Amino acid sequence: MTPANPRLVTRVANAFGMLMALQLQLGRRDPEDLVARAAIMFVRFPTLVDQLLSEPDPPAIDPTTAPADNGGTSPWLRPDVQQVLRDQHGTPIDIVTLAGCYGREYAPAVAAPQRPQAAESSPFPQSGGRGWAAP
Repeated sequence: MTPANPRLVTRVANAFGMLMALQLQLGRRDPEDLVARAAIMFVRFPTLVDQLLSEPDPPAIDPTTAPADNGGTSPWLRPDVQQVLRDQHGTPIDIVTLAGCYGREYAPAVAAPQRPQAAESSPFPQSGGRGWAAP
């Protein structure tokens, strides 16, 4: 997962240090493995990090749950990107938590407002009395 080029290793180490300092500033305590993955993404895939920071919603990173309309052309689904976005057990990491390593927080999903349920179907409630009927 880490680059073989010594210059890239130095860049990843510098990015890791910067992200750890950002963690302290933001009061976050993300696992070092996640911060390391964020540093690798920052160095190897800067355009994806730009997209992660600028889009209003997090991207779909899991090929099994990605929308079918992208036709598999999403750069997030490339094998080299997927290698960074999966933990040692092959489980996808939480992309929202990864974005948090850069200081990015997404707006919470807004639930659709619920309609109040009517107590009765009639606009005029029925009483136990005679009602409007003539005596």
